[in-house]
Amino acid sequence: MEKEEIKLEDIKKIQLDILIYLDKICKENSIKYYLSSGTLLGAVKYKGYIPWDDDIDVILLRDDYTKLVNVLKNSNDRYKLLSIYNCKDYYYPFAKLVDSKTILIENSKKIKGMGVYIDIVPMDGYKDSNILKHIFDIRIIHNLTVRRFRIKNCIRGNFDYMKFRNKKVKHKGIKDFIYAFVDYITLPLGYNFWAKVLDKKVSSIDISKCDYVGVRVGSFGIKESFLKKEIIEQELYEFEGLKFTSFKNYDLYLTNKYGNYKKEPNEEQKVSHHQYKAYWR
Repeated sequence: MEKEEIKLEDIKKIQLDILIYLDKICKENSIKYYLSSGTLLGAVKYKGYIPWDDDIDVILLRDDYTKLVNVLKNSNDRYKLLSIYNCKDYYYPFAKLVDSKTILIENSKKIKGMGVYIDIVPMDGYKDSNILKHIFDIRIIHNLTVRRFRIKNCIRGNFDYMKFRNKKVKHKGIKDFIYAFVDYITLPLGYNFWAKVLDKKVSSIDISKCDYVGVRVGSFGIKESFLKKEIIEQELYEFEGLKFTSFKNYDLYLTNKYGNYKKEPNEEQKVSHHQYKAYWR
């Protein structure tokens, strides 16, 4: 029997239900979370999803992230947390909270148990204010984790990540060759291996002793790095008719990450950054 494909509007409803569940779990366990990226931008500008967006992103400081992972690791609820800690074929350096009654197929290496999800991303500390130095310290490891699934898609599959992002890439042929070579020589270690190496590296710093924090497992680097005292205070925001928490200083976060976020993007920029299909189990 052919599985029923889930329409985009229904995917958004499922994601919102996952976020409601996350909010409940966090309140019950005194865990702080923050709407982030396009989700926060949508809350600020549209009080909900950005009209052309199709995902939900959440950030937690590392201590709260670890606490959430531990709370949910043996959950028997409908919603399951997938991460490098509990899934051998998982290769993202952050977690995903998924609806176990759904199946999600992306243009990437298959992950057992993957369904419609929201991203759960840790924010880690920096030893000192020299953020660029610390970003370069983990750049090689980062490229072997965050970019590995893109390498597999671009080189071995039919999915052109660069074209999908509408980026003009200089010397693309040379870079494709390098990516393919790196993919080949590191393949025996597995996708999950490098994600764990990166996670161990960035989480080893005691965030309570750091003045600066940032999403060190992501791709935005310094754009998602902040003086901790300027960013961690929380505020409630309306999102799709409900209230969720995020950074009180949303202007600092959004300006740092997107620049002039108040300006309406042109039509070419109003596109989803994901390609997937979802089905009911």
